[in-house]
This record gives sequence, structure tokens and C-alpha cells, in this order.
Amino acid sequence: MDASTLYYMDDGTANVRKFVCSKREFREKRYMDNKNRVKRPRAITREGCKAMMMVMKIDSGKWVIRKFVKDHNHLLAKPGEVQYLRSCKKMTNTAQHIIDTYTNAGLRPCLIMAVLSQEAGGSDNLAFADRHCQNHIAKSREKIFEKGYLKLVLEYFRNMQFENPAFFYAMQVDENGHLSRIFWADARSRMNYQIFGDVVVFDSTYVTNKYRMPFASFTGVNHHHQSVLFGCALLVDQSEESFVWLFKTWLQAKSGHHPTFIITD
Repeated sequence: MDASTLYYMDDGTANVRKFVCSKREFREKRYMDNKNRVKRPRAITREGCKAMMMVMKIDSGKWVIRKFVKDHNHLLAKPGEVQYLRSCKKMTNTAQHIIDTYTNAGLRPCLIMAVLSQEAGGSDNLAFADRHCQNHIAKSREKIFEKGYLKLVLEYFRNMQFENPAFFYAMQVDENGHLSRIFWADARSRMNYQIFGDVVVFDSTYVTNKYRMPFASFTGVNHHHQSVLFGCALLVDQSEESFVWLFKTWLQAKSGHHPTFIITD
């Protein structure tokens, strides 16, 4: 059984609990035509399965089974697929702590999952999948950048721009008001790019900062063969959307001047 429903008495205590299959009923019609709702429509998983179990608490305080339907109208998940069921997608506090520790040390999610899989004796023995690890890391980053922090960052950049109008910054927030992307370049960085910006080295592999956000840098080499900074950014993730926003903002900061070459990992 994948989902459950509680029924409460007037005093707020639960006296009936119903466990149902994840493929119960059918998807509502208003969610069937979802081409205009999301970029990647979810697969239809409801098949009208009637398998269920209802338990009730009696006067003695014990729970007894009042109704049970064992037959499913679909194939059951294989042992190796159990971890992908909603009821099995549980990440313990210990696992979350280990993931946070490895993330702070600079390990990527794929390496973290490789370590956890090895310790568990195989990925089939883990109670969560790769995407659950990535979701936990993303949520941890979002908690750090709350509206209060956003205000402090905005005030700092405004002060920097007030002292020198050539200072450039841009930031983006998500639907919850959390800071998700920041780019900035001071006057010296923008001047260096005008002179030495033919070849740009873009690196987004720095993830060891305490905010667990990938740090992206644009650098180059001056006429003394010294490294110079053209601009930098903090991103909530390394998704295509983040990089598209970053490079568009980068060109805006550089007045649309494209480099001749870009070197990256």
C-alpha cells in the first residue's frame, strides 16, 4: 500500500485509517490535458486499483482490520523497484546528515550516491534514489537564502553601485522569494574584460562554500600572464535554466561583447 487516509473523531483523535494503492482511482479530467500546465507532463499512473485495507480503533485501544481487498488490477513492483514507490521514499535524519556533510566537503550528488550505495551493499538497498538526494541538497540551499538574507545582499550591492556606478549586479529569486542566482562584476573586472576579454575561462566546479551553492567564475589572462577576474556568480543549481540566465546576464554586463573563445570544463 502506498498512501493512507486518516479519519478523526470530534476530540481530534484518529479512529479509522485507510491504506490504498498508489494506482487507486483515475486522474481527474482537469489534469489530463496538461500540455499547457507544465513543461514535462507527468506520466499517468492511476489505473483504478481497488486494493485497500481499512483499520479501526476499538474501545480497548487496539486497531483491528475492518475491510481488506488484496487483489490489484496491475502488476506489482519488482523487489529492485520498491525504492521508487512513494511509501518507500524515506530519507532518514542520518542519511540527510551524511549528505550534508559530503556536500560541504565538495562532493557532487553522483559521488555521494556512489558512496552511500557502496556502504548499503548496492543501490537496491537504499531507501531513496538519486533524485531524492538532489532534491534534499536543493532544499537545503533554498533554506539558506530566505527573504532576510536577500535584503542584506541587495543592500550591499546597492551600496557598492552607489560608490561606483560601474559596479554591475543582477539577481533572481524563485516563486517563494528565495534568492536563487546572483551575478556581479566590479568596475575593474569590466575594464579588464574590455582589454583582455578575447579568451574567457568559465569554471563552475567550485561547490565547497558554506552555502553549498556552485560558485561560477569568469577569468582571463592579462599582458603580464596574470589571471584576472571578469565576473562571478552563485547559483542554486547547475541546471540549463541557471546557465542560460547566467550567460545572458554576463553579456548584459559586458554590453553585448562576445568573447572570441570560451574555455570550460
